[in-house]
Amino acid sequence: MKFCTSILLLPILGTVTEAFVTRGAQNPRAALSLSASSSSQLNEGDAVLLVGPGFLQLNIAKAAKAAGLNPIIVAPQKNIDSFVQYANDEDLINDAIIGIPDPGEPYYGEIGGVVYCAEDAVLPDSIIGTVLDWKDRDVFCPDGVKRAIACIPISGKINKEKSMGWVPIFNNDKKEKDVWTKFTKTYKGHPVMNDG
Repeated sequence: MKFCTSILLLPILGTVTEAFVTRGAQNPRAALSLSASSSSQLNEGDAVLLVGPGFLQLNIAKAAKAAGLNPIIVAPQKNIDSFVQYANDEDLINDAIIGIPDPGEPYYGEIGGVVYCAEDAVLPDSIIGTVLDWKDRDVFCPDGVKRAIACIPISGKINKEKSMGWVPIFNNDKKEKDVWTKFTKTYKGHPVMNDG
């Protein structure tokens, strides 16, 4: 299985969607290609899992939809519910799910791309393999995952201000650097990074 991967260091939405989509001849805008292989390019209408949670995920979903993809927000139900007031797009919310699609659900067998797009250090490094090595390989399109992107911070600078959870028992500030480091290392070490 051949993947095309990228680590986005800046959340530039145009770059995200253009890195994903191969536009048909009828559309004059050409997509940026991350791979020489045309089999690793997504086409308009392909489904893309957006693993979040957060507003970066919602913004990428809007941009992906505008680029002709079928974005599927994967987040906890409370995040999906909070997106309703910001999305102004019933389809984005109706297609949002709390996990990977099961047989018979919409987009099962059609997932062509995955974007890890949490703006905070909330995704464990284990989520990389959980999604990309999903036990039910039939959830993906027949060619498997064509594109995988991880959005990570552009520097190792950690916010020195106390977070809202400054009470020591709830404070995760010290863990933030560890979470991003493990997440990035796991993504870079996954076979998806070597198959592109």
